[in-house]
Amino acid sequence: MAAQIFIVFAVLLAISVPIITSLGVATIWPALMGMPGAPPFPAVFRAIFGGADRIPTIAAPLFILAGILTPRGGLPHKRVAVIA
Repeated sequence: MAAQIFIVFAVLLAISVPIITSLGVATIWPALMGMPGAPPFPAVFRAIFGGADRIPTIAAPLFILAGILTPRGGLPHKRVAVIA
């Protein structure tokens, strides 16, 4: 089962799927294929989202998201327009 997970991950990376998506698909791959010994979907999602219940764990990804969205929304240009 572990070899199949690594193969799925490598194939997804080879076809230029983003890393986070590749990790997510490779994580739920055994449950999707109905492999014996694979954890059920609720257990997988509980483990994934259970780590996001602490503020420091979720703060870094949200800070990165804010850094990506700020220039796209034009906020720096609006600040300069107000000052100028």
